[in-house]
Amino acid sequence: MNKEFIVKTYQDMQQECAPIYYKEIERFFAKGAMILIDDSLDIINVALIFQDNATDKLQQLMAEGKVIRVYDDYAKKWSQGDTQLLAIAVVPWLLVQEIDTNQRC
Repeated sequence: MNKEFIVKTYQDMQQECAPIYYKEIERFFAKGAMILIDDSLDIINVALIFQDNATDKLQQLMAEGKVIRVYDDYAKKWSQGDTQLLAIAVVPWLLVQEIDTNQRC
């Protein structure tokens, strides 16, 4: 069986990126598939890095602490209220970013 990969553009990903309540996506944390993107970065650009499998860029961002796996402290904080996060899926990952009430993709 031949798998086709669809390469998405910035605009495609921007349309898929949306705010969502943490409680609706916490299962991704439980699976270890939730990645937190620092709020100084454009989540769409980081999604493109994941899509392109740009290992060098990704390793640099990880070394700088700007891209990390979500850990327990974040999950506990987010689950205590009605926390909304920006989210975009780049299979198998769910990229999230903390937002304020005025921020959008």
